[in-house]
Amino acid sequence: MNKIFNTLMIISSVIVGAGCSGEKQADGQGPEIQKQEIAATDGVFTPEIMHMLGKISDPKLSPDGKQILYGVTYTDIAQNAKRRILYIMNIDGTNNHPLTSIKKSAANARWIKEGKSIMFLQGGKLYTATAEGMEMKEVKEAPDGIEAFELSPKGDKIMYIKNIKACTKPVDVYSDLDKADARTVSQLMYRHWDHFVEEIPHTFIADFGNSGSKESSNKDKSINYNTLGESTDIVENDKFELPTLPFGGLEQLSWSPDENFIAYSCRKLTGKEYAFSTNTDIYLYNVATKQTENLSEGMMGYDTNPVFSPDGKYVAWMSMARNGYEADKIRLFTMER
Repeated sequence: MNKIFNTLMIISSVIVGAGCSGEKQADGQGPEIQKQEIAATDGVFTPEIMHMLGKISDPKLSPDGKQILYGVTYTDIAQNAKRRILYIMNIDGTNNHPLTSIKKSAANARWIKEGKSIMFLQGGKLYTATAEGMEMKEVKEAPDGIEAFELSPKGDKIMYIKNIKACTKPVDVYSDLDKADARTVSQLMYRHWDHFVEEIPHTFIADFGNSGSKESSNKDKSINYNTLGESTDIVENDKFELPTLPFGGLEQLSWSPDENFIAYSCRKLTGKEYAFSTNTDIYLYNVATKQTENLSEGMMGYDTNPVFSPDGKYVAWMSMARNGYEADKIRLFTMER
């Protein structure tokens, strides 16, 4: 157990450091970005050395508990670009090897098919590959521009984050103004620190395809991970962010073990009220009926990071007590469903 714990701790450690300004993901057009030899002069740890170090992230244990899938991001200062390479190693640290030999970055990798294959993102598109890194396939019918995804506990559904348009630009009204970089602003919140809010994240769910016929029994059907069905927007096209900007990600959403519900954190406010409030709530979304229930109604602070218990009977989340206060003490709450 200690060996497993220590291995996971090593893999999940991330070297924290500022990236190059404007750093972009490698697109496969320039020289291949990979691990570099690092030599310190007179024992000095320079900014260049910091950027050359591999940044380890997102470790995932295989279904059989014998392997770890993780990613390492390498930066090329000359190209002002980075590339994230997927690796697999045994739980004891042996047989550590890169999974893919492609030039583009791969992210958000997840195990599928009892650990025989994986699914990952590349350039906003979904792909599958065998655990040996061969036979890479694009998931059909999946939209472009996916920011992140999570598979359901049974593996037959997917939850993904994708940005939708949130403002009007000149070209939307006048087709000949396609080079104009203005935007129509009618209310807050139109900017987060260093960028204008031209898009906001929404979360969608969809079923994977099924290789069995409709007449076959459920036992005879197997999941076809290379085909995605019709998607459903959890917040039904409302102008709410899911996850909440500017920091929210997959940690703001959680599948129930039976796949029937999704718990998520959202600030369902608009305009000036949104800009001055930190009152996010925990909502419970019914996958079948598409109905939503507010679990933390009346709690006026920052409610985030919902998680289901393994038996699905409880939902836990982190909460701050006061509205408008971003640095309040974080409390842990649980609710029996």
